[in-house]
Amino acid sequence: MNVPVFVRFGCALALLATSATPLRAAATSPALTPLHSFKLRLTDTTPQGSTSRTITYVAPDKLRVEIVGQPTVVVAIAKNVWLRGENGQWQKAEYAPGVDPLTDVRDTFNLAQQLSGPGVHYKGIAHMDGGAVKIYDIDPPAKHGYEGRTTRFWIGANDGYPHRIEQRKGAYVFTAVYSAWNQPLSVSAP
Repeated sequence: MNVPVFVRFGCALALLATSATPLRAAATSPALTPLHSFKLRLTDTTPQGSTSRTITYVAPDKLRVEIVGQPTVVVAIAKNVWLRGENGQWQKAEYAPGVDPLTDVRDTFNLAQQLSGPGVHYKGIAHMDGGAVKIYDIDPPAKHGYEGRTTRFWIGANDGYPHRIEQRKGAYVFTAVYSAWNQPLSVSAP
């Protein structure tokens, strides 16, 4: 069974900041704090409306994705993935031996790498979630489909945690809002 693209994309963003090694985002940034657990709310907004997903992540390999307002839930623990669809029944996804279903998720997005590469522009300090955050804009990659896309990161000035990520392209806006950084969270098999 293939995991739907929207689920893989949601999972990928959950793993944005799981680098085990602190890495400087830029000369004007504190080291990113390694995240061992967090909650994340992802929202896609278009002129037709918005869709949200909530994610709970517990390192190194536990993830729960819920589609807000729908019965769809995905739970991934190590190399096991379970899906709950509209009928409310859980189904285990089958993968070929040796395939790690979260490999593309772990490799697709890497916050530390994105904030240390070329095209990162420090924009200043703002206040969010009761504290100071550093704002960074990232130039879009020189690939087809990325033209006109803007990406902005808000990273805690004192704690080094990601607070918010926003991508825009035309009328489309994607927002990721982090919370419960390194709190005792759990994800269990259904």
